[in-house]
Amino acid sequence: IRADNIEKMKDPNSGAIISYITDVTLFKGSEEVVSKRIEVNSPLEYGGISIYQDSMGSLNGLGVAFMRADNIAGLKQMLEFFVVVRVNDVKSEISGGLGDTVVIGDNISIVFDDFYDHYRRIGSQDRNDNSIPNPCLVYTIIDREKGIFRGYSFMYYPSYNYGGTPYSVWFIGVKPKDERVHLLASDTPFPLADGNVGALKMVKTGEGEVIVRLVIDGASNRVFELFDGCPVEIGDNLYALLVGTKRAQYTGLRVEKDPGLLFFVSGAVMLCLGILLMVSINPRHIEVLITSKRALIGAMAKRAGEEFEREFRNVVLDITSSGEGE
Repeated sequence: IRADNIEKMKDPNSGAIISYITDVTLFKGSEEVVSKRIEVNSPLEYGGISIYQDSMGSLNGLGVAFMRADNIAGLKQMLEFFVVVRVNDVKSEISGGLGDTVVIGDNISIVFDDFYDHYRRIGSQDRNDNSIPNPCLVYTIIDREKGIFRGYSFMYYPSYNYGGTPYSVWFIGVKPKDERVHLLASDTPFPLADGNVGALKMVKTGEGEVIVRLVIDGASNRVFELFDGCPVEIGDNLYALLVGTKRAQYTGLRVEKDPGLLFFVSGAVMLCLGILLMVSINPRHIEVLITSKRALIGAMAKRAGEEFEREFRNVVLDITSSGEGE
């Protein structure tokens, strides 16, 4: 099941929440079978399964993306970089991939040239002198009036003003272009694309530094340190990228399947039919006692006594008139 949209409906006047809504898509294997908007008291019914809207809220989590690439060059091409550029005291936030040319003002544009880690090779978790990895973006600013200026900006350093020019560039983030960023809670297992199971752990060092570690299958030899903006290879051509701490809305869905529901419904239908028959049919009872001299006839009915009494007298009259009793 996939949650496509999560929404809280509020009263436009009071602002009070009046309903929780989740748009979901249900899959059978990889095939999409049904899409529906689930609301309170309006579940999704499919194949004997009922999916109800149960809760909704928000939580803090770690944004992590998982990417497959044949090599580092291919990995870099999958990334989108975010920067803030100041030109003549005007700041603009822009984004693009390696090789992209982005216009940032009249006659001014920026090209993202390369991306590397100042302390370790991209994709590796080996660090020099235990230094914190520091992603670096290499760029070129093209000013048709003043010329071409090349520079670089570190993600964990303040802005870098290149050569006294009026351009300052802040490298503020990186994320995959197409891959989804998963919001994962600490110490909560989740499946990986290669069939293994991973869990994130936030560890505080003696120096007060908080490190995010990815532990795969609970193995001590498969622990990877994740730093914001630094892809790490965690398997064969499989990379993990920490995108930061985010606050996201979540929806709680309750899935129910009752195998005895069919029997319950069948029994309820039969019970209703029985009650209907009992009400619509008037049970009548006639007894005849025959001796050597005479025959005694008696009868009773649960309802419509007067009508049955007339019917009973006619029966007795028919018997006595035929000479078969008195």
